[in-house]
Amino acid sequence: MKVDAGLERLGVPAEQAVKVITAIAELPGLRLGGVCTHLHPAGADSAYIDWQFGRFTSVLDGLAAAGVEVPVKLAASSPLVMQHRHTYLNAVDPGSMLYGLPSSFGTPPAVPLRPVLRALKACLIHVKDLLPRERFAAEAPFPVPARMRLGIIPLGTADGMASLHDGRVLVRGRAVPILAGPSLEHTRVDLTAVPDARVGDEVVVIGRQGEAEIPPSAVAARHRLAPHGVALSVRERVARVYLSGEQVVSVRTRLGTTSGGPTA
Repeated sequence: MKVDAGLERLGVPAEQAVKVITAIAELPGLRLGGVCTHLHPAGADSAYIDWQFGRFTSVLDGLAAAGVEVPVKLAASSPLVMQHRHTYLNAVDPGSMLYGLPSSFGTPPAVPLRPVLRALKACLIHVKDLLPRERFAAEAPFPVPARMRLGIIPLGTADGMASLHDGRVLVRGRAVPILAGPSLEHTRVDLTAVPDARVGDEVVVIGRQGEAEIPPSAVAARHRLAPHGVALSVRERVARVYLSGEQVVSVRTRLGTTSGGPTA
């Protein structure tokens, strides 16, 4: 049974929970496996968390007084697991912390985490020079006021790119802007500042290249996502390379990928 202690999502309202759970527990053929809640962390406001937690423990106390045994008692989701140990009962509910992106919790985590998403990379599959456009400039996909070097990467909205960039990518250790936003399967980038860029060069959308870095937190801020939401935005089309430390342990390829296809 789930109790709504303040998140206003799912569950029996805390004020009604003892009566409802007691009645259900008395039904033949049913066994109460546990009682849980999902607290609203609200920026880790301790007083607000304690108020919600108190509402939930009052329900547990009321059930104990009514003689109802509760095998599993759960209140702590990831932010509370990391910062509010007093909310541990006999079970916890890790979720977003499994993605290892500590800025999800507002303050430094109580235990070290390792990010599940280290990088999102592709390669340049096409490079060309564009001349300035004057005629039809308003109808063009992006302005070309001066000579421009254009690059294409095989990563687009079908791969989740709409939520996976902060407006730039890294090529040869330099940040270059994305032009006109991603299309379905490709994204255009302005290589004018990297005149030596060539087809086959690595392009980092998220991660580090040399001294430059685009962290998941920057992408999350641009799209107003929780940091783990960035990892969740990588679509199944993108090949995965799994690492243990610096050692590659497995690779899941992308079906139908072209040379230089994206990997995470």
